[in-house]
Amino acid sequence: MDRHPLSAVFQRSLAEPGQKGTLENRLKRYAGRIHAKTGTLRQASALAGYATARNGELLAFAILVNNHTVPSREAAAAIDEIALVLGGT
Repeated sequence: MDRHPLSAVFQRSLAEPGQKGTLENRLKRYAGRIHAKTGTLRQASALAGYATARNGELLAFAILVNNHTVPSREAAAAIDEIALVLGGT
């Protein structure tokens, strides 16, 4: 998708931390550096999108947690920790 002519439009359509939407209260420290789509089903949580590393490199990522036995908010917190590592590299 990164090489597609509409790549920038697609990336801007993804949720951004701190903005109204699914990432409004998540990853706020990385507003402007992470654009992603969340997904949640019973015992499954996901976050997929793009992170801009500190060196400017654009990273595509997908983090999926399946069959978790903790509350969804705890699974989301673990996913966010992984995303923060990507955004902080």
